[in-house]
Amino acid sequence: MRKSFLLFAAMVMGIFVTACSGSDDDSGDIKNEEKVIHKAKFTVKIEGEVESSDFISFVFASADIKENTLWKINGVEQTNEMGVSLGDNEFSGGTTTYVVENAVPLQAISVGVQVLNFGAPLKVSYKAEIEGEVLQDVSALELIAEEDFTKQYSYSPE
Repeated sequence: MRKSFLLFAAMVMGIFVTACSGSDDDSGDIKNEEKVIHKAKFTVKIEGEVESSDFISFVFASADIKENTLWKINGVEQTNEMGVSLGDNEFSGGTTTYVVENAVPLQAISVGVQVLNFGAPLKVSYKAEIEGEVLQDVSALELIAEEDFTKQYSYSPE
């Protein structure tokens, strides 16, 4: 038993020693300016009456080791948010269109879209623009009762 523990401890120490070795030079910064998304813009819109039985979810996520505020919604920075979401409540009031943009350059972006309609018809629009190029453009997709629109998108610099 003691021999196994010592072997395990040696392996763990080896991992820590090799993981911590290397220079402290910041020239190899993870955020290489050539390999980030500088400008991402997502426009989402729900048309129709959102009922309490409907489920709406737009989730935008990324990560940055130096910044905590990564997103803007309709021009307003979302302080200390590495991911933002828009759900049923955001679309049941007066605002039905949202523009989500990155506040800082990002290495990758993941977007999840799910609209489950259980009531009156809804129209779903989703547009993704990365570096000024339209990559997805779902325009006024009509969902009747018991239809859904579920997609997962990933974006990274080329």
